Parts: sequence; C-alpha cells; structure tokens
Amino acid sequence: MLKRELFILSFATALAFLLVAVSGMYLVEKLHYTSEMLAKDTLPGLVDAGLAEEYVFQNRSLLRDILLPNEAAERPDMLGLVSVNHTDDLWQDYAKNIYNPEDYQNFQAMMLARSNYLASLPPLFALIKNNQIPEAALYFSGDSRAAFMAYQASVSNLFKYNVNEGRQRAAVIVQSMNYVKWILVAFCIMVFGLGLILGIRLGLVSNYPNRPQTYTNKHI
Repeated sequence: MLKRELFILSFATALAFLLVAVSGMYLVEKLHYTSEMLAKDTLPGLVDAGLAEEYVFQNRSLLRDILLPNEAAERPDMLGLVSVNHTDDLWQDYAKNIYNPEDYQNFQAMMLARSNYLASLPPLFALIKNNQIPEAALYFSGDSRAAFMAYQASVSNLFKYNVNEGRQRAAVIVQSMNYVKWILVAFCIMVFGLGLILGIRLGLVSNYPNRPQTYTNKHI
C-alpha cells in the first residue's frame, strides 16, 4: 500500500514540476520577446517619431516667421535653418526598426504625405526668394497648409501608434511577472503539501504496531 502511495505522490510531484517548467518557459519566452520588441521597435519608434514631429513643427514655425514683414533681413538665414533641420535621418532609422504590418502601413502613409508636403515647398521658397511675400503668405496658408496638415497628422499617428504599442507591451511584461510570482507560490505550496502528506504517511507507518504473526498449517 505504501509503495502505491509513494508512486502516486512521486507522479504528482513530477507532474507539478513539469507544469511549472512548461509554464515558466512559456512566460520567460513571452517576456523575452516582449522586452526585445520594446527595446528594438517601440522605444526607437517613439524617439524617431517624436523628434521628427518636433522638427516638422519647428520648420513650419520658421516658415511662418519668415513671412512676417519685420523679418526681411533675417529671411536668408531662416531659410537656411529650414533646409538644415530636416528629418531624413530620423525616418531612415525608423524604417530599420519596423516589425509590424500596421506600423509599416502607417509609415508608408506618412512617407506619401511627406512627399506631397515637400513637393509643395519649392514654389513657396521661390516666392520668398523673389520677395513676393504677400503671394507667399497666401500660398503658405492655402495649398502648402493642406499638405502640411496631412503630413503632421501622419507623423502624429506614428507617434501615437508607438505610444499604444509601448503601453500594451509594458502591460504584458507586468502581467507576465505577476503570473510568474503566483506560479512560484503555487508550486512552493504544492511541494510543501506533498512533502507534508508523505511525511505524515511515513510517520504513521513507522509507528504502526507490529501485526501478530499468522501461522499456517505448514508451521504446525
């Protein structure tokens, strides 16, 4: 009887170890993948999209200031700042860290909007260089503004996408860590319980009084 109980307890212990090992391996792999994507995809995307959004806004503000009547002497220098303060490197870095189809679609939509906006700038620069400021101001608030709004919205959409991805991945990491904690607690309780049951059972067997010897006919 004792051997059977020992076998059952041993089997239950091995099964508990197996369940904990499989669950632990799954959670560790999930944590590794999520943490890796957070570091390789989400954080670089937030930095690149955030900086690009800031540069786009700064350039638009510079163009607006260039058209002010009292900025005539500073216009050449301000135009130089607009041309230097570009986002090419940021978007190249962003493209290297795309691992999701939705992110890729958002990026392609942004690049199309950016291309349309950049195509709207040469006529504006030509008007400014020819000192046609009233015409430039009209163009700035018309066709150029529409292209800029589409570009800015697409950049903002990329930034928000990475913010949401970061929140979701951080939530997965926190949730997985909570699961690991409770699995370890349950495993410790299970091992303690099995050991306690086994110890009690062995103690009862060792303290059991010797059974009287039974004689058969061949002993007489």
